[in-house]
Amino acid sequence: MSFTVRYDCYGRLGNALFPYSLCVIYQLLGYKYVDIPQENEIIIDDNNFSEIFNEDRFKNKTLPIIPSNIVFFGYFQHDYIIKYFKEDILDFIKKNPYQKITTQLGSGKTYNNTLLITNYLETLQLDDNDIVVHIRLEDKLTDIETMTDCHCVLSLYDYDKVLSSIKFKNIYWVMNKATTEIEKQYLNYLINKWGGVYKEQTIEEDFFIMRSAKILICSLSTLSWIASAYSLYDQIVYLPKINLVTNWLSFKNIHTHTILYNYTLSTKKDIENILSCSEMTKISSLQEFCS
Repeated sequence: MSFTVRYDCYGRLGNALFPYSLCVIYQLLGYKYVDIPQENEIIIDDNNFSEIFNEDRFKNKTLPIIPSNIVFFGYFQHDYIIKYFKEDILDFIKKNPYQKITTQLGSGKTYNNTLLITNYLETLQLDDNDIVVHIRLEDKLTDIETMTDCHCVLSLYDYDKVLSSIKFKNIYWVMNKATTEIEKQYLNYLINKWGGVYKEQTIEEDFFIMRSAKILICSLSTLSWIASAYSLYDQIVYLPKINLVTNWLSFKNIHTHTILYNYTLSTKKDIENILSCSEMTKISSLQEFCS
């Protein structure tokens, strides 16, 4: 009798790629991938995952064979899931390029699994001293007056501190399309101070340029984390130093050269105060840097 494996996802693409990676690993163990609920499923969530699985099981490739249909329901943001199975996962996708990755518990967007192996920017040439910086704003920083749910927005000073410690040639800024004035000002501040290039791209293109970086500065975003996990090189990667200890999160050492940086969180008001004190936001318009 063959068993099935699937996942349900809490969030967007970055979140979906972690449980999808688990599904690929279990397909390598003989399970069949499905995208709808099955009978007699065992739910593996973040709590019982940490009890059953640990890094040694992935490192030694001794994952348990569970005699049942499985659904992974959780975040599973552990670097070791991909660290020891990366090449196996990518080889599987090359041979099985038609599986779908769905976000938001089946009601969100659907992506083809080949986004993990596709070159979306064939003319892109990054030098060893070029850096890619990911910024996350759009789903947390809004135009409301009070930000109570702002746990993913980094202070502008965090990027200043990290960038001032690196010798670089060019910067490629990666972020979702800026739609609000404060998002535009946030990006404008960084580009005016540090230079660089920002282009509006698809999420697949954003993901690929982060995978292609020799030096990647991640934000508080699973999209940047998992891009570093599936990188084309042994990157120098800067990761926010997350002190939160949970069953679903242990992402801190995917590469030989991983640098953890301290960060502070910003409300909309914090960012407005920084921007109001900076003449850099008044030098030129954002559009000059988006070509």
